[in-house]
Amino acid sequence: MAIDWQNEEIICLSEAANRLSEITHRKVSNSTIWRWCHRGLRGIHLEFINVGVQTFTSIEGMQRFFIALTQKNTDAPQQFYSKRQKIKRSKRAPQHQREIDSARAILIRAKILQDAKQKAAVL
Repeated sequence: MAIDWQNEEIICLSEAANRLSEITHRKVSNSTIWRWCHRGLRGIHLEFINVGVQTFTSIEGMQRFFIALTQKNTDAPQQFYSKRQKIKRSKRAPQHQREIDSARAILIRAKILQDAKQKAAVL
């Protein structure tokens, strides 16, 4: 949805940063707001309009931006890891298990750890 400049409260990016700083109690940079407009955040862009060389957004546009970000985070929290990372983990699991078994065998030979067969014989 585009900004309706006739019916929405239009603010410059520095004003948007100042308002967010008041809410978060942390300094928000003007360049952060600019990046949200032009590059987006997690695939979502902050709505803006250009008037000459100045860039503006709206309070309502910021509200839609944050609602969309919140919706995206609550819909799919498992998407923080890419598919490639998940595949990499699954391929590493057998190697990891072999390393655990090797370490367990060393501990059994050193008589630091009892083998399951030995435990059954003791009981």
